[in-house]
Amino acid sequence: MTTVLAADVYARWACEMRLWLCSLALQNQQRAAPATPTPAAYKTMRLYSVCSLPSIVPIDATWSTAPVDWDTYWQPQMTALRLIAADVVAWQNDIFSFFAEQSLPGRFWNLPGVYQALGATQSEAMEHAARDVQNAVAEFQEREAPLAPTLTPAQATHIASCKQWMRGVHDWSYEVAERYVGWSELGS
Repeated sequence: MTTVLAADVYARWACEMRLWLCSLALQNQQRAAPATPTPAAYKTMRLYSVCSLPSIVPIDATWSTAPVDWDTYWQPQMTALRLIAADVVAWQNDIFSFFAEQSLPGRFWNLPGVYQALGATQSEAMEHAARDVQNAVAEFQEREAPLAPTLTPAQATHIASCKQWMRGVHDWSYEVAERYVGWSELGS
């Protein structure tokens, strides 16, 4: 099946791709810097470098029942939920990739690594990052709950896309991604 993106959908995707590409340059600068970034600085950069936001646009486009238009996509409550979903995807990916990325050149490839560089033990760093994910999921649910009775079909589609992306990345990371190795070392 081929999905052809409408002009406004392509424009959203292109906008998110530009943010992603710019964030990659900033991410590389952060990794090369001698100073440890604060968790807030790392999270801000990671929000865009995770590439969730460009991915959600074509997910929305594949749902044929309620297309997500430009105005729906940029509504403040939809934007807030989308950014939280991107955080969840980024930080859970960081947790799963923690061990594999320890040997990569440069520094601060993931959120647990930032916590560890700031003095947390390996276990504490993982716990801090996991708590960040749990708090973000709870915030997503808290923000979504009061909206549920009033959602338009397009808003419901977009929220479903965000949920599908959060869950899909988790399942992919946990079950099938061979790059996530080293988990047996956590207790050592």
